[in-house]
Amino acid sequence: MKQVYLIVGYGVPKDITKDNNYQTYLHTVFNYLYEVGARLPKEKLTLIFSGGPTGMQKPYRRTEAEEMSRYVRGLLARPFSGLKKITRRWTVLTETRSLSTLENLLFSKALLEKRRIRSGRLVIFCEKTREARIKKLARLVFPREFSLNIIAVDFDTSANRYLDPSFI
Repeated sequence: MKQVYLIVGYGVPKDITKDNNYQTYLHTVFNYLYEVGARLPKEKLTLIFSGGPTGMQKPYRRTEAEEMSRYVRGLLARPFSGLKKITRRWTVLTETRSLSTLENLLFSKALLEKRRIRSGRLVIFCEKTREARIKKLARLVFPREFSLNIIAVDFDTSANRYLDPSFI
């Protein structure tokens, strides 16, 4: 069964290596994927980093997907003894057009179709306050051939995280 992991972006930080929220998010995702890889040693994992050009600094070309991918590739490059054995079976893809949650899902689905991946296990990582919306949308966007699992990471400590739940 194909193992696909969609990591949804949340803006382009000024410097992702100094952004505590993004680091918490990506470290949590990375360690989860490492555990999956260790538990399923023969499985190939496909990672899709999804997020478009929301950079707020000149030259305004950076994308969420490319920034997250660059950061995770840095984690992959570390010289830890057991790391390469597990992560060498990972394929890292970027979806760089999406500007909304719905587009994250639709453009990632198109990327999977282009690679002829039409079924399997699909795990979507997101920020906690977007969990319910992503669950509803993912069930509409992805066919029943995908076993869906949404993993919400509660990394945001900004004012948005503490808005009234009815507003969220």
